Amino acid sequence: MRKKAKEAEKEDPLLGKVSLLIHSAKGYVNKTINRGMLVLYWQIGKTLQEEFVKDERAEYGKRIVQTLPAQLVQFLISKFYTHCVEN
Repeated sequence: MRKKAKEAEKEDPLLGKVSLLIHSAKGYVNKTINRGMLVLYWQIGKTLQEEFVKDERAEYGKRIVQTLPAQLVQFLISKFYTHCVEN
């Protein structure tokens, strides 16, 4: 993208500078989101381990891990639609 920004700057300096700013911001946002997702997944794994593995409830934990994703999707979708309707 930097190459395109440099090419754009040759044609129009303002366009090139703004294009470079947008590209830089996208990179920052992507890195921030990736870090946040990494921390989230680590915390989820830690929570599951604390709840099920240490308490020797592994069989119950296996059932929860199988059903939890569907429950989360249903919960989050209902919250999303509620938010959309209220706004």
